[in-house]
Amino acid sequence: MNPENGLFCRLDGLTPTAREQQRTHALLKLGLLEAGSVTIFEEATQTAAHVLNVPICILGFF
Repeated sequence: MNPENGLFCRLDGLTPTAREQQRTHALLKLGLLEAGSVTIFEEATQTAAHVLNVPICILGFF
């Protein structure tokens, strides 16, 4: 893996369990697993729905 080639992910090489633990930790640290909405994400999903001319848009973290 070479970070210079643009295909590098710092989670590459981890087991699925370790990758999920790191993902969950990052979301917890950012406060994104709490109930409620984050204004910037609400605006982003509304804008995407409008641009795509669809009734609903969902933002997910992987």
